[in-house]
Amino acid sequence: MEVNISTNDSMTVEDHQESTPFFPVVVIVVTLGILSEILNCGMFILIIKMRCLRQNPYHFQVLMLSVSDFLTGLSNILVGPQYAFPSLKKKRTFIIFHVLLMMNGLYLSLLQTFLISLQRFTVICKGNWNTTLFCGKRKYVVCFGCWLALSITSCAFLSPPSRSFEEAYDGKRIIPFVYQGHYEAFTNYNRTLFLFLITSTVLLYVTSVRYVSKNLRMVKIRCTQVKVIQVQMAPSSSRTNESNTYSSTEQSVQHPHTNGFYQITQAGHKKIVQTMYLVGLIIAVLILFTGPLMFYVWVENGPSELLGLTISMSGITALVNPILYGWKIEAVRKQIALLCLKIKKIC
Repeated sequence: MEVNISTNDSMTVEDHQESTPFFPVVVIVVTLGILSEILNCGMFILIIKMRCLRQNPYHFQVLMLSVSDFLTGLSNILVGPQYAFPSLKKKRTFIIFHVLLMMNGLYLSLLQTFLISLQRFTVICKGNWNTTLFCGKRKYVVCFGCWLALSITSCAFLSPPSRSFEEAYDGKRIIPFVYQGHYEAFTNYNRTLFLFLITSTVLLYVTSVRYVSKNLRMVKIRCTQVKVIQVQMAPSSSRTNESNTYSSTEQSVQHPHTNGFYQITQAGHKKIVQTMYLVGLIIAVLILFTGPLMFYVWVENGPSELLGLTISMSGITALVNPILYGWKIEAVRKQIALLCLKIKKIC
């Protein structure tokens, strides 16, 4: 039995129940969106406030993930009004805006993770590439230029029905509907883009990790060799102070790589290892929680019931990322600690 509701469209109560997401899922999605918006806004303020974070190419690329996570969080929040006001599902502008937020948040998350992995690769394996791509203002050109290209491409595929939009949309398959005219090309584009970015990100990361591991082993071997040489060249107790001085001077000239040098090198490798650990966590979180949404977009006829679940999982990515920044980036951690102290003083 169908009971018509008093709206401008012909949607029935049964249709509304079928197309409306399950209430607990909506609550989870909106809650994750609100929390991620708060955290990512704080991270973005840190980028603007702290010049040292902007100048460091690695910190800049990592923290710019907050922008893509902000878009993801905002698209999650918009699920709430759609649930509270079903008539919004028939509003052309609202639907297109929501889909663009969701897709651009997904695109930028993938792209920014790729740029982070690329930046680490250029620093570790190809130092001259890092100078070319990410030093000075070039990092802004690379980052914002890629963002702009992806955003324009996403908008170019938009092709919803031009007439009778409200009557044509069934309130279920939102992505195929918004890209209806170019949906086949849009699907092929997504598959190519996702495959390229994910594969390249993982390959660059694995290559960088292997290079770091190899260099760290070499540093340890060379440090051990220097210690052996120093023991072998140690002056005997029978030599005079003058002979000791001459011997130590000769040693420093012939073997300039002292323990202090290797300690500095090992300290530098330790920092690189820490950054690679954070990048690995970011990649793992992206694949684990945003992967289902990528798969949903990849599949041409994905079940509409799974869209809410995949969106909620992508919201976890937007929430976890700023927590990772605050945990693993020392400069961010210090600023958070200072902010907590100020709050305690006020309270």
